Amino acid sequence: MLNGRIGINDFTYISPQGKSVVDYMCVPHEEFNDFLDFKVLKMIDIINQVNYNPEKIPDHSILLCEIKVPKVCIERNTQTIDETTSNTRKYRVNNIPDNFLLDSAIRDRINETINRIENAINVENNVQSAFDEFCVLLKDEMDDKLPKMKPKPDFNRYGKSRYKPYWNDYLQNQWKQVCSLEKMWLKCSGSGRQKKSLKASYCSERKTFDRLNRKYKRKHLLEKNRTDSKKNLWRQTKEIF
Repeated sequence: MLNGRIGINDFTYISPQGKSVVDYMCVPHEEFNDFLDFKVLKMIDIINQVNYNPEKIPDHSILLCEIKVPKVCIERNTQTIDETTSNTRKYRVNNIPDNFLLDSAIRDRINETINRIENAINVENNVQSAFDEFCVLLKDEMDDKLPKMKPKPDFNRYGKSRYKPYWNDYLQNQWKQVCSLEKMWLKCSGSGRQKKSLKASYCSERKTFDRLNRKYKRKHLLEKNRTDSKKNLWRQTKEIF
């Protein structure tokens, strides 16, 4: 078990109901020395780090470890990534040149490939090998004759936007208050009475944040529905007349 043995240990469950360590990361004993670091990332810290406007705060923390990987695995993984990148190349096929698959050199390769395909099917009964032979031939010709397309930026790679349209200064200030009280409660080393008081304050502010969050979200959705209804009404009116 990595919790508490290396790195920084912390609570893995934090909610208004309490705090505890309920999630663990267990590894084989013989591989323990390959793990260089271990951290518990609290959700409230992650939310602030990525500048996310939360609707709800997850209770469980994220367990993160750093592991020493053999060099041969790194090289193999790098090679796989390079191959994947090269295989995702796209071509412009709207203007195929007249000499595509018609040069004497490529025709000789086609005949050789056909012979190997027939041999693979008839002798070895290996349909996959025959298909691979054809793919290699076609890809080489496309690399040589067809222009390549520039990759477009993947705007969906990062998922949905972290911005909430109803987020405002009231929610932001309340969120900061929740973050501050949670840290004070978790780090408190005073008496039981002091810990209980900090927990009560944290629970109260978090409930206030949840209530405000629901309120402004509901208000935003109502206004959006009202606006959409007006647009649909005008659109239908234009269609009638």
